[in-house]
Amino acid sequence: MERQLTYSDTEWETLARAPFWVYRHVAAADLPPEPSQYRAFGDELAHALALARTPLARTIWQRAIDDGERLWVEVHLDRRSPEQGLTSVARLLERAPADDAAAVAHELVSLAVRTAAANIVVGEEPLSGPERSAVEQVAAWLGGTGREDPERRS
Repeated sequence: MERQLTYSDTEWETLARAPFWVYRHVAAADLPPEPSQYRAFGDELAHALALARTPLARTIWQRAIDDGERLWVEVHLDRRSPEQGLTSVARLLERAPADDAAAVAHELVSLAVRTAAANIVVGEEPLSGPERSAVEQVAAWLGGTGREDPERRS
């Protein structure tokens, strides 16, 4: 029997903000954020929803898409830094089945990689040092679950 997840409204809000904290942290690694990274972010939300393998992942990505404008503003008003926000997300994911948690974390780390890679020009290094570091930090804050090689872009 599948375990039913119960999160409070505040906890669901924290989970829905996760993609925005990822974007905020990675896009700011090489200031200022590139317009290509912002455009890629919207595409990546839709991509993540299409590939979501679990109800938890689908709910998070759908909320991020449906309430994106509001969530974007709230992430910037939230007193939590991306590190604090994503660490809170990791704690919430600990209550989910391991497969669900790993799927969400993997997609968030993939979002970090693809956001960083959005402004790559042919002939340049795949990711700058600050971008690589930002992706690694996102993976660490999520507890290392879903780690992806920052050089591999899917």
